[in-house]
Amino acid sequence: MQEEHAQVKSNSHTKLAEASALVDGIEEKSSVVDKKLLDAKPKLAEVNRKNAKLDMKLPEVEAHESLLQKKRLSLATDRESFDATFYKEREDLKEWESKLQQRENMLSSGWQNISEKEKKIVETEKNLK
Repeated sequence: MQEEHAQVKSNSHTKLAEASALVDGIEEKSSVVDKKLLDAKPKLAEVNRKNAKLDMKLPEVEAHESLLQKKRLSLATDRESFDATFYKEREDLKEWESKLQQRENMLSSGWQNISEKEKKIVETEKNLK
């Protein structure tokens, strides 16, 4: 029985030593985790500060984006209006040029007729002399 008791006592001491070693290992790991946690707190605070700053800027950026979209839409509308006016004026100019060419042709034809008549008059006057 004493032998049994000694063996149980020995086993208990061994298990107690193992448990103590586990506790020491856990405490060491806990210290490492606590240190990492302490190191992370300032970084987390900085991230939170930057996040809050960005959250404050977000409405400003969204408003600016909305304004740019409105300006873009306005420019697109102005461009369409300009293009329509430009093409209309181009067509009007082509029509005007066509009419001008017709009138120039008529004028040229009229000058030719006058020139021919003058030649006939000069010839008739020569024949009368």
